[in-house]
Amino acid sequence: MNENYVFQVEKEMSLHPLYCKYTFINDLVFHTYTFITELLAEENSDFRRLYDRFQKSERTITHRVIQDPVMRDVLNKAFGLLKKGKTEKIRLYNKILDYTISILDEGKQIGPLKSRMEKIIYLGSTDSSPWIWFINESNNDIIEKHFKTLFQNELAAGTDPEPILVMPDEKTQKTLQYSFELLTLLLPDLSKNVLPHVQMIAIVDTLGNRENLFESASTNDIPSTIFLSRLVVDNPIKTAEAILHESLHKKYADLLLIKPILRPGYSAQTSRPIYITWRDTYWPVDRVLAAFHVYTYLGLYYLQTIRKHEFLSPELRKENEKATLYKHLFQALDKGFYLGDQLIREGKEELGSEGKNFVRWLYEQLDKINKLSRSAAFTE
Repeated sequence: MNENYVFQVEKEMSLHPLYCKYTFINDLVFHTYTFITELLAEENSDFRRLYDRFQKSERTITHRVIQDPVMRDVLNKAFGLLKKGKTEKIRLYNKILDYTISILDEGKQIGPLKSRMEKIIYLGSTDSSPWIWFINESNNDIIEKHFKTLFQNELAAGTDPEPILVMPDEKTQKTLQYSFELLTLLLPDLSKNVLPHVQMIAIVDTLGNRENLFESASTNDIPSTIFLSRLVVDNPIKTAEAILHESLHKKYADLLLIKPILRPGYSAQTSRPIYITWRDTYWPVDRVLAAFHVYTYLGLYYLQTIRKHEFLSPELRKENEKATLYKHLFQALDKGFYLGDQLIREGKEELGSEGKNFVRWLYEQLDKINKLSRSAAFTE
């Protein structure tokens, strides 16, 4: 296998200026939310205070506040009310705005939810790295209550077994840290440009049958956050995959915010349905594209895990034999090609101008990974 070619493929999939480079995407997301805050400031005095505070703060501080899961959700919901002309209801968020302004006035350079953690544990070496949900004794204050309500309404309700937020024990923390480091070893450029789309990682468990609990989850309705179950954090290879998988969904959500990936007026409810063979169900085009995006990158992840298998610890090599990794690799590739083909044949009318280009670009990357993977398997 041509090592330099693999390196170039990762570079392309990490640093493409339109679809991948975090600094580019983040700049546009930042300007979008700053503009939303300015619009809300014209209708609400507390948003005016927050906007004025942003104008006086360093950009890095404003960014941390805007990307905070609770703050970003408040901005999304308040802007939704503004677009519907329900401006009087924006005041429902005044207490959260008051609290956010107060912690900034105290000199805390973080967002509201992050400020409520009993201890801030970063995955990575900088204070811009994702942090872990760490609340043991519930105070049920307005910030914590807002996030828990969001979690209950958008993820827990209707899920069987029902997940609950838990504080990670030391073993789980170590697995998360090791998995994060593993990702940066396997895919250094990709890690720098995908993982920052996540602000918080929350561990979930259940009072029901743990074996039926999802391994990982995220939703566009809970910003900047991914959820991992205690089931998945026993194996660093699986944990690293789950972190990458859900982080890619967060990156995709940011792309949808700043680019015409889907056609004007697109609705998942009226989207042309695409049949998903391995689920025996139909998905709307936006979900198909989200999955196509993820499986393309999971192909790269498993290819790199196989290539660098010898650098893993003996225990990890035993738990994750090459034959199993190849199975996961080719499953990701097969699903990726199926989804890409369906988007090109059946879903293209639902895509915006950038969406069509994005699908073509992803398909090109998938084809490169496939050729490298077949070559690697043949030479084993």
